[in-house]
Amino acid sequence: ERMRENLKLTGAALVSERLTTILAPLVGKAAAKKLLTAVIEESEKDGTDLVEAIVEAVAREGKELDLETVRASVDPEQYVGASVALADRVLARYRGMP
Repeated sequence: ERMRENLKLTGAALVSERLTTILAPLVGKAAAKKLLTAVIEESEKDGTDLVEAIVEAVAREGKELDLETVRASVDPEQYVGASVALADRVLARYRGMP
């Protein structure tokens, strides 16, 4: 719930890195960042749904992106970032302690 509140406060900034990794294989890394910046600005300005705007922008580039895949990638309940890897590393260090 807290992450959902933070997402509302920060707009797409919280998930922009994740979105870039989804877009980069389709349009290239530099183009993905440029496209994402433009779409985020447009979405925040006119209140359109960010995910739908991204899918539409990618379609204008002649590429296809699944709406539900993108929506799932920005769902705060699914977005755990590197937390699993970090927790595993901490546990490994703990287990290795004398």
